[in-house]
Amino acid sequence: MKRQNLIRVFAFVLPAALACFGFGGCRPFGKIDNSDVIDPLRTQIYVGCSAGGIGTEWLRDAAIRFEETQKEISYEDGKKGVEVQIDEDKDTYDGKKLINSISNSSREVFIVEGASNFYDYATSGKLMDVSDILEEKLSAFGETRSIADKMTEKQRNYYNVNGKYYALPHFEGYPGIVYDTQVFEEESLYFKAGGGFTGGADRAAGPDGAAGTYDDGLPATYDEFFQLCARMVSRGVTPIVWNGQYADNYVRHLLTGLWADYEGAGGFELNVKFSGAAGDIVTGFNGASPVTA
Repeated sequence: MKRQNLIRVFAFVLPAALACFGFGGCRPFGKIDNSDVIDPLRTQIYVGCSAGGIGTEWLRDAAIRFEETQKEISYEDGKKGVEVQIDEDKDTYDGKKLINSISNSSREVFIVEGASNFYDYATSGKLMDVSDILEEKLSAFGETRSIADKMTEKQRNYYNVNGKYYALPHFEGYPGIVYDTQVFEEESLYFKAGGGFTGGADRAAGPDGAAGTYDDGLPATYDEFFQLCARMVSRGVTPIVWNGQYADNYVRHLLTGLWADYEGAGGFELNVKFSGAAGDIVTGFNGASPVTA
């Protein structure tokens, strides 16, 4: 049989909900391409991956599992099974840049970061319609749902363009502020139940209002956050630092998180949906306090 067409599809980073005290940083990876060493008895699938914050170990593990499920299937005459060839490079497969080179790429599947221009891709004619793959029930894997069924309603709305899917999310990121638990303990920077600060276990309930959970002792309001910053300064601790290599990204993530937190989910979605009624619009400032209409 002749080789079947393999998909040219994206897995985009989902524009996620934003929350303070929860984001791990991105890191660069070296370029790895072993496409010059192939197994002539298997069909190759060439994957390009933007090796950002979550790395590529998960992808290599997934490739091994996928190869196992396909080992008895023939996609080309004289061959059986598949071999996943992974090329990882943070810059080459950046979602904002790849649109200019994707037509000339030797890769067939792309896992990228940067979904802000997904609709440019979806309407460019450069991606394959993979609706059948996403909507097919996964009965072959002992499941009753499809990939689309596993996506949230908001994910389906985002990735469904004119009734068709051209991509799917592969992880969620939660931009915000990462804190050093050792420094918080040593410098007594946790809010204490009943008032004051502590470095021990007698911490206030935190943002979720429930004692004994992961956010105990963290600021629950912006007033408390500013109190925490003042406490840090008094203890000789610099409140906030960020990686200079990607300074624009990290500052933008933080500001977007603060923006979303102020607007709330409904208000923030107006910036994506461009429809609905906006409330509490800032019309000016009274000192440092916003005046809303």
